[in-house]
Amino acid sequence: MSSTSIRVSDDLSKASRAEARLMHRSQAGQIEYWARIGRAIEHSGQFDYQHIARALKAEIPVDELSAYEKPVFDAMHDEAMRHASSQEQNAHERRLEQLRQAGIDTEALGD
Repeated sequence: MSSTSIRVSDDLSKASRAEARLMHRSQAGQIEYWARIGRAIEHSGQFDYQHIARALKAEIPVDELSAYEKPVFDAMHDEAMRHASSQEQNAHERRLEQLRQAGIDTEALGD
């Protein structure tokens, strides 16, 4: 079996190493396992990647996402915010403040 080297974040590396030990897999095997699960979810009938993409672009409200889509949205949003510019982060904070002023519990939204 051939292999390809890839870079992953330190967080993913640490998490996969710990989970691999628990599941009696190699670290690479654990990441491959997670990737297969993610691929299956993306192709399932109960998961619509485009729906999540529209929510990430604020084209639809997050509360329109299914119970299957919401955790993926959260993970993708967190990842996007890690790589956001200071201008994007400031815009996000302004949106959160507008929600708070409207009486919405932003902690319940995961932010």
